Amino acid sequence: GPLGHFWTNFAMGHREENEQLESQLEAAIAADFQKPELNRQLHVRFHLYHLSTLVKQYMGMDMNRGMLIYFPLAALDMLGATAMIPNKEAIIDWIYSLQVIPTTEGQPGGFRGGSFAGNQWNPQCQPIGLHSYDSGHVSMVYTCLAALKILGDDYSRVHRQGIADLFRATQLADGSFMAVPSGSESDVRFVYSACAAAALLNDWSGIDKDRGTAYVLRCQTYEGAFAHTPETETHGS
Repeated sequence: GPLGHFWTNFAMGHREENEQLESQLEAAIAADFQKPELNRQLHVRFHLYHLSTLVKQYMGMDMNRGMLIYFPLAALDMLGATAMIPNKEAIIDWIYSLQVIPTTEGQPGGFRGGSFAGNQWNPQCQPIGLHSYDSGHVSMVYTCLAALKILGDDYSRVHRQGIADLFRATQLADGSFMAVPSGSESDVRFVYSACAAAALLNDWSGIDKDRGTAYVLRCQTYEGAFAHTPETETHGS
C-alpha cells in the first residue's frame, strides 16, 4: 500500500547516508579499540602462589587437593612457565603420597584427593595398611596423573594395576563411572576422568570402552550437545 511504498522510498533514500554512518562508526571503533593483552607475569605469580598456599576460601575443598594442585600446574604449563615451578620433586612426592597402594590382589588403588583420611606419609608408595574409608577417587586419579605429567615425572611409582582395578570397581553396567568404589553419583565427568587417565597411562585394561562409549552417546540430546546423564538437559562442561 501507500505506506509501504513510502517506507521503501525512505529507506532507499537513506541507504547511502546509513552506509556512510556505519563506515564512520567502524573507523571510530577501530581507532579507539585496543586489543586486550594477557598480563602473563601477573597470572604466573597468581598460580605460583596457589601452589604453596591453600587460601581460606578453598579450605572446604581439602578432600579435593589433588585437583586443586592440578589447576595452577596446568595454567603454568599453558603459560609456558613450568621452569619457574619451585621444588618440583617435593610436589611430585606429595602427589605420590596421595596414592592408594593395594595390599591384596584385586584391591582398588588410585589416588586420594588429600590427606584428610589420615593416611601415612608414603611418597615411596610402599604397601601399608588401609582402613575401609580410604580409597582412590576416579577424578583424582586423572588430575594427579596429569599433574605428574606436567612436572615431568616418569610414572615409575604409579601402581597401574591398582588404578585398573579401581576403574573396574567403579564402572557400572550402563557404562558410566562412580567416583569411588563405595558408591557415589555417576555421570560423564567420571567417564572422562577414567578415560583421560587411561590415555595418560596407555592402559585401558580396566575400562569397558564399548559400554563407556554407549553411555556417552546416550547422553547426546536432540540439540547435538551432551548432558551429564542420559535424558537430561545439555551442559557446557
